[in-house]
Amino acid sequence: MNDLIVMTTDSCMSCKQLIKFMEGKSLNYRVKYHQSRFHEADPDFFQMMGVMQVPALVKVTRNRGFEEYKIVGIGFDACLRHIHSLDKGDEEE
Repeated sequence: MNDLIVMTTDSCMSCKQLIKFMEGKSLNYRVKYHQSRFHEADPDFFQMMGVMQVPALVKVTRNRGFEEYKIVGIGFDACLRHIHSLDKGDEEE
C-alpha cells in the first residue's frame, strides 16, 4: 500500500480532524508541517509541491528506490474524498 503525507500547520483544526480520521482508518501516513512550534517544520517540501493551502494530502510511491509524490487532495473535503476512494478500491486519478 502507498504511504500518504498530510501537509499541515500547528493551528489547522481541519488538519487535526483529518489526522484523527486517518488514525481511525489505520492508514499508513506521516505528517509534514509548514511551520511549527512543536514539530520539525519542512517549508521546502511545501514549496517543492506548490502547496499553499492546508490540509493537503500527498500520495507517496516508491519506484526503484526513489520516492515519487503526487497531490491527491487539497482542502478537507478533497482529502476525505480520496480516503473514501481508497475504501472502494477505485482511487481517483
